[in-house]
Amino acid sequence: MKKKTYLHVFVLLWSLSAITGCKNQTSSPAELLIGEWIRDDHSEDFHFKFIFDENQSGQKITFVRDADRNAISSLQTFTWDAGDDELQFDYDGKKESTGFSITDDGKLYLKELSKLPFSKQTASQGGEKR
Repeated sequence: MKKKTYLHVFVLLWSLSAITGCKNQTSSPAELLIGEWIRDDHSEDFHFKFIFDENQSGQKITFVRDADRNAISSLQTFTWDAGDDELQFDYDGKKESTGFSITDDGKLYLKELSKLPFSKQTASQGGEKR
């Protein structure tokens, strides 16, 4: 009878540790980047955004409206790869890298590209639904 009780206790403890251990899994840096990020100082007259797709392709989009209300915009496509704290871009052979971090409150910092952070957009904020 004691053997059965010990077996039940062991199975119960093992099951609990397996279940609670799975809850602490975190996403990789690359998984966290996927989506549309817009710099926090965006306005009706200025946008600077990155879109990171799941297939490691993406777009860099800038938009500026000058004092005469003329719009100037650019779109650059790239492929990307992310390590733990470094992000590499390849713009059709022109390579660029930057340190990056994503804070607990969801801000993306691209150290060599911008002093201001980027925020991930959701469909309700005008971002693409991903």
